[in-house]
Amino acid sequence: MNSNNKLAVYGERDEVREFTERLKATMPGGQRLSDVEARSLAQLSIAHQLDPFNGEAWIIPGSGLMVGIKGLRKKARQMSNDENSTYWTELRQVEPSKYQAGENAVVYECHLRDTITVQAWSKSIHDMTSAGVPYQEAVKYLGPSPVIIGVGISTTDERSKMGIHARARKRAEADAIKQRYDVDFGRASFSEEEPEIIPGTYTEQSGSPRSELEILSELGFDAEEPPLIENEPGQPNLVDLTLEEALEVVNSNGTKYGEIATETLVYMANSIQREMDKGKVKDDHLRKMEAIKLILKARAETA
Repeated sequence: MNSNNKLAVYGERDEVREFTERLKATMPGGQRLSDVEARSLAQLSIAHQLDPFNGEAWIIPGSGLMVGIKGLRKKARQMSNDENSTYWTELRQVEPSKYQAGENAVVYECHLRDTITVQAWSKSIHDMTSAGVPYQEAVKYLGPSPVIIGVGISTTDERSKMGIHARARKRAEADAIKQRYDVDFGRASFSEEEPEIIPGTYTEQSGSPRSELEILSELGFDAEEPPLIENEPGQPNLVDLTLEEALEVVNSNGTKYGEIATETLVYMANSIQREMDKGKVKDDHLRKMEAIKLILKARAETA
């Protein structure tokens, strides 16, 4: 690889210099950063398309570069898009004893699923049940729906400005993402803490449209109280539907899916998935999941 290609990974010299100057001038504490520290943060931000103005990445003098949960999510979304897939997560608080943690500890699991593995599993289940194999026997043979489980543990003796539940949730999500995706930020370390944020705008080095994950983030899914699903849903395409047909699917109240808010569709997908995990798979479940997937994808592409 020649030097020009190496430079392109971290941005052109003028781009790095301009962003370095901006960080020192406008970021809280930026004036206290050395030129080397500010340039390192600029290079990290440009190389991985991270926004240091909203807590995706930052630098602590003497400790080094840090990437927060927002940056980790963005990197996972990029890798998921490269696979032509989507992923979604579900947070669950569990008893500390499940992971041999102290009785005063707070423990969360983050269940991460993605369309590639779930689609392959669901198709195998579908093929077996279509051939006359009872559903429970098919699941016994293939195993349960594939899921990656990340674990986050937080204790009362930790010094942190963040609440104990928030720390455990973010650690669980980070653990799940790292298991599923080969996220690598070089010398930067992950931190569940977040720096002080100031209003600002940073244009990403990417012309891709916003994903439904970014739309959900704007709807408040980074709040302290954990939602059942924090990322976008994605499900196996076992039912052939057009977008027009998906918009006409109705819920139990007769409301068309096309008229339902995005965050509500996400929670609906989560409820359907729980029923499917219990073995209650019906054609109607698959139809509804596919409808939600098509609608969310269409909304992301037109945002």
